[in-house]
Amino acid sequence: MEDVEECLTGQLDHRVRAFVQPLLRAGIGPGSQRVRISEVQSGCRERDVEASGDRFVCLVPYCGRTLSWQVIFDIHRLHIGPDVIVSSEDGRDDFAPDILDLPSLCNWNAKDPAALRNVLVELVQLYRDHCFKKLTAWTPAIAAQAEVLSNMKLVPPFDMLPFPPATTTTSTDERALIAAFSIGLPIDLSLLPAYLIPLNLGPSRANLILSFYEPKENPAVGARLDFSPQIQHAFHGSAPLALPAWGSEGLTCLHEYVPNIRQILLDKVEQICESFVRRRDFVLAFCSVFGRGLLEFDSESFRKISFLVESPVTPGTSHKLYFIVYVELSNQFPTLCPKFTLQSVYHVRPSGSRVSCTFDSNYPYSPRWLGDEMAARARVFLLERTETFAKELVSGTGQSHWEVVC
Repeated sequence: MEDVEECLTGQLDHRVRAFVQPLLRAGIGPGSQRVRISEVQSGCRERDVEASGDRFVCLVPYCGRTLSWQVIFDIHRLHIGPDVIVSSEDGRDDFAPDILDLPSLCNWNAKDPAALRNVLVELVQLYRDHCFKKLTAWTPAIAAQAEVLSNMKLVPPFDMLPFPPATTTTSTDERALIAAFSIGLPIDLSLLPAYLIPLNLGPSRANLILSFYEPKENPAVGARLDFSPQIQHAFHGSAPLALPAWGSEGLTCLHEYVPNIRQILLDKVEQICESFVRRRDFVLAFCSVFGRGLLEFDSESFRKISFLVESPVTPGTSHKLYFIVYVELSNQFPTLCPKFTLQSVYHVRPSGSRVSCTFDSNYPYSPRWLGDEMAARARVFLLERTETFAKELVSGTGQSHWEVVC
């Protein structure tokens, strides 16, 4: 996708490209959704100019759909703003904005690289207002909810898209869509550990997409969350995010449901932060308990640690046996308990893998314990299990065949 976009922008005249690049970088609408371009063409007659594109189709994300608006520059008169040919999402609307309602176009500033983006931002707002008028005419009850939501301080401007009343009867399984909303929910990731918020993944945004289906009096509502790559990376590996069903827990209005989803996202960030702190405390406690035998640990995400332990002198041998203990913590720690793996330093299977045993349950553990208590109890369990494992290896019971490597 990025290669295609670079190819298209490369076809633009460099003076037009100066207006397009800030638009593609910053985005438009709820959560600054990414804008794309297509169908780059040129009105220039100079065929020897390779990059002379001065007109293109701007693909603007809106309510989970795409608005295709044509932008036409005149590279010989860039001091005059471009022509923008707009069309609605369904192709049946009468959206015809007045140029006087677009101050950035009336007062076009060819020296401002953000000039084109400013025009499209204003145009999207006019389209949003136009959609609200349609929504009020077709579904007044939903429009009233949208108006209450728009007056809430914690909710930024959002997109809405009404659909005309269905002219044919639909089955229960195929209810007609009557309205859709795209609501950008700001998420502050500044409290998360640095490894979860790399700088090259773009802005952190979440878009709540709500779809209302007939009947108007008691609509069925579908909800989904779209995350930017930054949010996907930050939430990766954590517990799945479950959205409440519309109508559950008294959530029957936009101004009730949307703040609830916003709180769920805030709780999710707090949960990830808490898991990181608990993993760090747990790993540091293990470093203290097994300090001399410590081999390595993950100092970034605190999800892994390994150390060397020795078993007492086992009957039938004249020396102690040594084991490497691997500890793995998931992103859902402490809800999910750690996984311990005991690996023999000496014994290998015919396949070449080291003989080991793993424990991910059935040992003393409580998510309410602090890191010091978890480490202390785990130490007792591991030392006991190491002694038992050593006896099994010496006696040859409980395991497959193996060889001893000295």
